[in-house]
Amino acid sequence: MSSKTTHTLAGLATGGLLAYYSKSDSTHTVLLLLGAHMGASAPDWAEVSTWVTTRHWFSANESHRLSLIPHRTITHTLCLWVLATMYSLYLLYYGAHQYTSLLAFAFCVSALTHLLLDIRTPMGIPLLPFGKRYRFHGFQFEVARTIQQRHGW
Repeated sequence: MSSKTTHTLAGLATGGLLAYYSKSDSTHTVLLLLGAHMGASAPDWAEVSTWVTTRHWFSANESHRLSLIPHRTITHTLCLWVLATMYSLYLLYYGAHQYTSLLAFAFCVSALTHLLLDIRTPMGIPLLPFGKRYRFHGFQFEVARTIQQRHGW
């Protein structure tokens, strides 16, 4: 599974690659890294979630996640993040606020990197809003199952 650390490192690597290939100055590099860092976990924090812990006296505490938007639904939809990236690229070329557009572009590209990491997990991601989830298993593209079958013993 992709952890928060993995998503953060992938986002910073994405921001670094964007800064390297755009041959930008220090201000633009900072904006690209900042936008990529914020976008690295954007599909997860956009769900507006919280953890609720039930404390027990003589057994282990129980924790479960409550969120306004269910996990890996609309915030993890690939086509919506592709459209947001295309719009931020449009704003970058034709918009008036260059710094804001640069920040938004790095944010969206880093969120796409997040989705590329999540598509390799058993839960997968939806390609279209409210559609089935898909995942890459090996080199095959298949419909994801929410309950993974055990392999091995």
